[in-house]
Amino acid sequence: GLCDIGDPCINNIENDADGDAVCESDEIYGCDEEGAANEDLDATENNGTCIYTENYEIFYDVNDTDGGPKQVGFFELPVLGSTFPLVGDSDGLVSFFSEGNLYSVLGSDNASILFGQSWYGSLVEVDNQSGYYLKLSGDDILSYAGYPNVEFVEDEDFVDPQGNPDPYGTHYDIVDINPVYTLEHGSNLFSYPYLGGESLSEALPSALDCSEDSCIYQVFTIGGAAICNPIGDGGYAWQGSSIVLDGFTGYWFKSNCTDDVEFSFNVPSGGVARAMSPEKEILNGYEFNESSQYAFYFIEDLPQAEVGDWVVVMNDDIVVGARKWTGSMIDVPAMGNDGEAYSYGYLNEGDVPKLMLYHSDTGTLDPINCEIPGFVNNEIFILDNIEDEDISQPTMVSLGDAYPNPFNPVTNITFNVPNAMNVELNVLDIQGRLVERVVQGMYQQGTHHVMINGENLSSGLYFVQLLTDVKSDYKKVLLLK
Repeated sequence: GLCDIGDPCINNIENDADGDAVCESDEIYGCDEEGAANEDLDATENNGTCIYTENYEIFYDVNDTDGGPKQVGFFELPVLGSTFPLVGDSDGLVSFFSEGNLYSVLGSDNASILFGQSWYGSLVEVDNQSGYYLKLSGDDILSYAGYPNVEFVEDEDFVDPQGNPDPYGTHYDIVDINPVYTLEHGSNLFSYPYLGGESLSEALPSALDCSEDSCIYQVFTIGGAAICNPIGDGGYAWQGSSIVLDGFTGYWFKSNCTDDVEFSFNVPSGGVARAMSPEKEILNGYEFNESSQYAFYFIEDLPQAEVGDWVVVMNDDIVVGARKWTGSMIDVPAMGNDGEAYSYGYLNEGDVPKLMLYHSDTGTLDPINCEIPGFVNNEIFILDNIEDEDISQPTMVSLGDAYPNPFNPVTNITFNVPNAMNVELNVLDIQGRLVERVVQGMYQQGTHHVMINGENLSSGLYFVQLLTDVKSDYKKVLLLK
């Protein structure tokens, strides 16, 4: 308690080092600052652990023209630490939404769903490095106080008012943590650890920025995608959407490095990112819902288009994506069917979408003629050889290149036949042995698209074999799991 007059600790630096009339043996160390998130009303000695939270309100609009799941991240959590539970009385993610409104949460390789009054699945906690898909029945506002990413480090330089070091090791410095991410081969669903927005070239460390040898070659979220692409001067640059990383959005980062790479994002100047996300544009009459299944088709050259026209993606007569033509490479989204009502009639694996050019001056639609790979979830395709007129019919048997290649676990390949004939498409191992027959039957004149699924195959090099009565053709493919 307080040291009374005559108490031996008064003016005794060993017992009352800071002269606050509380004996060292009675001091209660903690945060004694009013307004701090972790204020301790019983503390008599501030030990440097006071933390201040930020209040966040994120509006999730699911009843507008891009209804569907939200691809999100949580760079600051409502509890101090790197994880918090999905379900909890007052500190679980579910508790921050209207009752029963959030009905499913998906991670990169796990998920949980609300069934009746209970949650089921393998996703039991949320962390501040991963991205997620949230599925909601209606509009909602996520409102919570976020704790900064910090840790407490013993203050080795602390001295008391008399110049003596901290004998009890009870005083701390608060150190900001820049999370360390592990980039694995293939797809990685990450959050971004800062509030504002930062461009890819500014956010990524130099070892991972866009270059010929960079591990990261694609970055995308539901709203847009960017690819690391060679440019005219021999260098490389991010092309596609102007992706601006934000702490409340999840992003897929694709790596072609076989080994894991640990990295941290660059710290924005002042600790707050500066860039603004571009405003979303919608083509009236051609709206579509977003889905947790999607791909992007990149178009670099569109000779028949004027700036301000739109590329519309359709599955039969259903619009599944659209992007305005800007005069340079664009990323056109294509939404897939993820089993929910909002994606009914959308693309399934292997479906070949139809691309149409909407002329803004006349309101007319014309087909875009090129070879279009079949839909693969979370894949990016680059379309070239786009023609003003209809593509001429093939005059010879040929087998196209597989894309993507390397792949995991699906890839697309095309073959051409000049007239109706029997066709066999096989996958052979490195010794030339048949491991899978993909198609066999009669095909009409034209270009045909086939999806190869290597889910049941081991990683390694394979050959795709095209057999006809006229000739045979082969292409190498590499499966990496």
